[in-house]
Amino acid sequence: MIVPADGGVCASVAVVGPERGGLRSQRFIDLGQFQDAESAFSAAIGAAEAWIDDEARRTRRTPGTDFASLF
Repeated sequence: MIVPADGGVCASVAVVGPERGGLRSQRFIDLGQFQDAESAFSAAIGAAEAWIDDEARRTRRTPGTDFASLF
């Protein structure tokens, strides 16, 4: 979401991961203030993609450990 603010715009993003019967995960990220909507939008997309990539890596880990599976 990009909303007007003093001297620019504020940006935040909500990322949700669907799963049967509901949501598997969700994250709200407040990105702060930017001078223009274009840079706010770019930051929002980048933050969402980074969170999605991190979540994908986390789900590939072996259950019950903090170590990534080698297979």
